[in-house]
Amino acid sequence: MFRFGESIGIILKNITENKRLERKIANLHTKLLQSQEEERIRLSRELHDGVGQTILAAKLNFQAYNRNPKVYGAQFDTGLLLIDKASQELRDIYTNLHPSTLREIGLEAAIRALSSDLFPSMDVEADLDLNLKPDLESTVANQVFRIVQEIFQNVIKHSQARKIYLKIHVKGRQLFLDAKDNGIGFQEKKREPSPPVLDLKISAEEWKI
Repeated sequence: MFRFGESIGIILKNITENKRLERKIANLHTKLLQSQEEERIRLSRELHDGVGQTILAAKLNFQAYNRNPKVYGAQFDTGLLLIDKASQELRDIYTNLHPSTLREIGLEAAIRALSSDLFPSMDVEADLDLNLKPDLESTVANQVFRIVQEIFQNVIKHSQARKIYLKIHVKGRQLFLDAKDNGIGFQEKKREPSPPVLDLKISAEEWKI
């Protein structure tokens, strides 16, 4: 039988633990918002510096052709090639935002395919521990895939890692993601259980599993 003081202690401990988890989830949500803003900036830069400049170059070539088709006849063909290039750049951006492989083969297979495309040529060993439901909603699958893309890109560009471990699994209505590598700044230490990626969203409906 619990004494009154012991009961109060247990209640206070539970409150403290809940507050700690709330702070961790709030921090993760802040990081997600920052990541989304960085993604918007990156997309804007790609459209302006990539597609925008290619279309401008095509326009200048067509204008030269219009001024004097005999002198600038080759500029018409160059303009067409630049339009094709701009179309491909737009398709690449769209694929990055909503990969066709993700729609066709599902999240787990798409992550494994991404790993196979990126890491062998970079001499990076990937250990993937994936346990995902095949019927994840597209909103969840797209967000998780973008997170994994960023993790993989960071490994390649910044960490100089030779090994990466990625674990994603679904437990009940929560999706958990844990990633680590042996690159710069890596330290083997006791890890706290990762909070669910599901809780990064304010609206639980958007992350419904």
